[in-house]
Amino acid sequence: MAVHPRGAKLTLAHEAIPAVDMPAMTMTFPVAYMALLDKVRTGDAVEVQAANQGGVVRIVNIRPSR
Repeated sequence: MAVHPRGAKLTLAHEAIPAVDMPAMTMTFPVAYMALLDKVRTGDAVEVQAANQGGVVRIVNIRPSR
């Protein structure tokens, strides 16, 4: 995982995300709120919640993996 604070984005290697009909891949997602980036650092293992907001898949919640 890589954090891109200037663009309010995260790059993730993720499993399939059925809620937004997305297969497993590595890609960069915008975050819904800049404060989400304060919770993580590049290299962290994380769990995220994504949502389709007006046709754009955004990270809406993030937490460290257990």
